[in-house]
Amino acid sequence: MAIRRFQVRAQPQMIHSETGTKDLQKASLSLRILYRPVEQKLPEILNNIGEDYAQRILPSIGNEVLKSIVALYNAEQLISQREKVS
Repeated sequence: MAIRRFQVRAQPQMIHSETGTKDLQKASLSLRILYRPVEQKLPEILNNIGEDYAQRILPSIGNEVLKSIVALYNAEQLISQREKVS
């Protein structure tokens, strides 16, 4: 069995998405995610998802969360309440 090394320090990943606002305007957004695996779950992550877990999972989760949050605001609120939305 070969030894595999995983990075367990927090790492950034950017996700870009286009989604609709509450008032049906199109918004193009970028989301920066800081992630790291739970060390005790590394064998499970490797067996069930693979070494490229971050590229396989983070974009879909990030897009879903981003869309659900953006849908709560209209386009004007996204700009005027940027700190709150962030």
